[in-house]
Amino acid sequence: MWYKKLTIFQAVILGFVIINVIGAILLYLPFSSRNHIHTSFIDALFTATSALSVTGSIVVNTATHWTRFGQTIILILVEIGGLGVMTILIFFFFFLGKKMNIRQQRLMQETLNISDLSQTGEVVRYVLYFSLIVQVIGALILSIDFIPQFGLADGIYYSIFHSVSAFCSGGFDLFGGNILRFQNNPLVMLTLTSLIICGGLGFIVWRDLLTYHKTKKLLLHTRFVLTSLFILMSISVITLWLSESSRGAFDNIDPRFRWVHYMFLAISPTTAGFSNVDYNHISMFGIFATIILMFIGGAPGSTAGGVKVTTIGVVMIYLVSSFRNKQPTYKHRSLSDNLIRRSLFIILFGLLLVLGATLILLGTETIPNGFGLEYILMEVVSSFSTAGLSLGLTGRITTIGKCVLIVLMFIGRVGLVTFFWSSSSRSQEVKVKYPEGSILVG
Repeated sequence: MWYKKLTIFQAVILGFVIINVIGAILLYLPFSSRNHIHTSFIDALFTATSALSVTGSIVVNTATHWTRFGQTIILILVEIGGLGVMTILIFFFFFLGKKMNIRQQRLMQETLNISDLSQTGEVVRYVLYFSLIVQVIGALILSIDFIPQFGLADGIYYSIFHSVSAFCSGGFDLFGGNILRFQNNPLVMLTLTSLIICGGLGFIVWRDLLTYHKTKKLLLHTRFVLTSLFILMSISVITLWLSESSRGAFDNIDPRFRWVHYMFLAISPTTAGFSNVDYNHISMFGIFATIILMFIGGAPGSTAGGVKVTTIGVVMIYLVSSFRNKQPTYKHRSLSDNLIRRSLFIILFGLLLVLGATLILLGTETIPNGFGLEYILMEVVSSFSTAGLSLGLTGRITTIGKCVLIVLMFIGRVGLVTFFWSSSSRSQEVKVKYPEGSILVG
């Protein structure tokens, strides 16, 4: 069959495209919208892509435009996107009592960034169980606040929806104004923050941490992720606190609780896309810092987007080692040339995509008075990094702009390496090696 000739990367992308198109068609149907007429297909496709890529960018209001059916389609797409299309498909193999063949294991290896092929079956089961348990706990805690506010049926639905959206880094909400209404609600804010952290750390890291009492050791990957995220978050929280406290961003919040909001302000751009503040009211430093955090993203194998914090960490170690004329190492382990090349490739092509898309949108979109380049740049980086934060462009974007952002969200979710390598044929042995050339740089 033709599909058997696809490379691993092409199979991953095909699975994403099929699910995305099905979701767009369902959202396009009249009974998905509250006015019972067809939503424009480009808006349905944009919403489906945003949900499946767990971005959270919207061109129509999720709370007021979609019926409960439409909102449930979005919820399902967010769940599939958060866990990974291939994870869901492989789950049915286990459900039917079938075993994965080598090709299916390689699909899972690429989807979840697993280094050991033999781990795939165990990891799939772990991902599903862990995700279900965390999301159920999150929904139960949120229901403590939501059921008294919205009633039993709506309270349960809202709790499930926002627990899934937070854990899977979806960024969708059913309140029409993101989560600004819960600024002074410690229960909701702490629950969402915890769910975001759980999803953004990565399934491999959590499995390693939860089994530490048995193994008494952590993988090098886990230590690198935790170290990188700790450094990134520490710097981000402190700098955002210094820049925004002077502007009174959270003066209306109980002083004992403000630290949660500064932490949320640093964590959300790397993965979730929920807004605990109106970004039109924060400083230019805060906006630029948010753009950087979105581009970096969370951990590999997690629900987060971006180029990933470990990619930045590898490149930083490489740059420092090159400056000191030493071999790049971490915890007495050498970083391979292939790892460094891959990291540089991801960052370079990520920057090129962002620059290219920004140039296109500067030609197609109108920047309102009082805004500058950040109005476009934040939207572009947000889509590429599947973060979903915006300064307001999404609601008034042109059709061409929507198409550009759809492509960015698609590439951002499947991954730069997967996307670019999907265009190449099956790997073949290199039989010709050309002599090295001399080119002056710098």
